[in-house]
Amino acid sequence: MQHPVGFRINPVANRATLTNFWAVMTNKILIVTYWHTILAAIATAAFFVIGISAYHLLRRNEVDLFRKAASIAMVVAFIASLGVAFVGHMQAQVMTKVQPMKMAAAEALYDTETGASFSLLTIGNLSGQPIFQIRLPHLLSVLATNSRNGRVEGINDVQALERYGPGSYTPVIWRRFWDRSIFFGSLVPAVLWGVAWGNILRGVPVDPQRIGSSPACSTVPQ
Repeated sequence: MQHPVGFRINPVANRATLTNFWAVMTNKILIVTYWHTILAAIATAAFFVIGISAYHLLRRNEVDLFRKAASIAMVVAFIASLGVAFVGHMQAQVMTKVQPMKMAAAEALYDTETGASFSLLTIGNLSGQPIFQIRLPHLLSVLATNSRNGRVEGINDVQALERYGPGSYTPVIWRRFWDRSIFFGSLVPAVLWGVAWGNILRGVPVDPQRIGSSPACSTVPQ
């Protein structure tokens, strides 16, 4: 329902009626979110296998078996993660076109900009205006438009258009921004897992007593 297509409003029944099933199945939002979800699920499963393998390897159980399992899972996780990043980039571009407010809120971008920067950290006041920011120049425009000087609409400008009639289209900015920030922040453990597993698979000794602090083992319940 983020980008409804292939329907019309039935004035008699006062409800949406399907008019084009193929338009629904080829909805650009559906396509990118479907593959984003599938690839993320594959990556999650691969990390889960890595976690189980780590648990047994650090206890020297069936070393050859779990080393092979971990090696295969790492390849799968790497490829799936690249896919997630690539499709996520496509999803960001689709979202910029069909849900500009969602993109603007995710980046706490209040005014339309060309060459928009990407927010690493934004702290705002109670009125919703930023008072401290750490941003990477041009990166948001690249993510949204594939151009370092691309135009990205801001929260105030999207709201002023009222594209679908009078009303407030502005979400809870801090919640949307921190949802996005936590998501990107979760990539840091993935990097740590990669470093840890690079050591393990190269045969670097690891103290089994430190199993609870192993980054890879944190992917499964203890």
